[in-house]
Amino acid sequence: MKAFLTLFGLFVIFPLSWRYFIKWTKKREMGLIPQWGLGFVFSLSILILYLSFVTAHDNRKAKKEQEARQIHAEAQAKKRNIEQARIKAQEKEANKKEEEDVCKQNIQCWGDKHLLSATISCQPWVEKLAKYDHQWTDGWTETKFSRFKWYDPAAKTVTYIGDKIKFQNGFGAWQHMIYECDYDTLGQKVLNVRATPGRL
Repeated sequence: MKAFLTLFGLFVIFPLSWRYFIKWTKKREMGLIPQWGLGFVFSLSILILYLSFVTAHDNRKAKKEQEARQIHAEAQAKKRNIEQARIKAQEKEANKKEEEDVCKQNIQCWGDKHLLSATISCQPWVEKLAKYDHQWTDGWTETKFSRFKWYDPAAKTVTYIGDKIKFQNGFGAWQHMIYECDYDTLGQKVLNVRATPGRL
């Protein structure tokens, strides 16, 4: 396009401006400088202005095209980043589900996973088993339920077991107790609790 406009300026604008200027100077009888010389200078000036306009137009067009390409590239990069983040999230979720499925089959993994929620849920129910008063004997670094086993593997219910409590009898004497709490890990609720005298 630029080459076409340049040729148009050389072979159309330049000759026409020269011819027009020669006619204009003849009418005004300007004889100090040859008419062809003035015509050449005038036509050359017109041509320079024309080419400057064409060049400026091409520069603006090129700049707009570059900005459009940059905007498109940024949009594509953002789209790729979003897609990559979505794929990573899906992979992470799939890995998490796979790990959880494996954990569900292992009592040690599944019991440890729900130990905290089971302790919080079971503790008040164990305390209610005391006819009179009760006293927990676990320290800050100990857990109230030191053991667990499957109650129903298919239903993912676990029996949590501990012996860190003493019950007071009617005579004021204290006795260590072994307590068990059947806990629904999927529903996060207590199914049953029981306690018998003794230590683990």
